[in-house]
Amino acid sequence: MKSSGGEAIERFQLGAIASLLDGAHAPQRAALVLALIAGFQMMRQMIGLSPLAEADRQVLVDTLAPLFERLLA
Repeated sequence: MKSSGGEAIERFQLGAIASLLDGAHAPQRAALVLALIAGFQMMRQMIGLSPLAEADRQVLVDTLAPLFERLLA
């Protein structure tokens, strides 16, 4: 059973990202992008995991960029 928030995310964010993707498994890849963003955000800002919360912004960008590039390619 999905929550109303989950339904909204699926309808709006997931659909928007998936519609921009070419190739196989676009909905799954879009969902992984959202999961990566949500997990990163939660661990960095809500939990305050030190290696993420205290990291240099550019280091995080350089580390995460290839993951997003792979999912969005």
